[in-house]
Amino acid sequence: MPNWKPRTDEELDAQIEAARLAANEARTTEVRAVSARHDRASRRVIIELTSGATLLIPVDRIEALQGATDDDLAAVEANPLGDGIAWPRLDWHHGLAALMAGRYGSRAWMEHLYQAQSSRTAGA
Repeated sequence: MPNWKPRTDEELDAQIEAARLAANEARTTEVRAVSARHDRASRRVIIELTSGATLLIPVDRIEALQGATDDDLAAVEANPLGDGIAWPRLDWHHGLAALMAGRYGSRAWMEHLYQAQSSRTAGA
């Protein structure tokens, strides 16, 4: 295992400052989540982005939300850095980059979603 522990207080201070600078740069150069909410009627998570765009994701596509109640889903929030969203009541968070890329769960879950979509498309 790599030795990541700083040897001196100065090294620790430098690492903390570098992390702060990286976070500040990311906030100004990358798309971030401003807010997140659950729409019960459409069963979608609605994520407002710093770019002005809105991301809509059906909750049924997100593996970790299977079986969650509407009250659990309503507790969604954007995390403080805006790089993900969280459901504190479910002790679950999902990275924004993964959601924007259409990755909603494990590899097996994604294969299941694609197979289900393929069979619906083939029958149309």
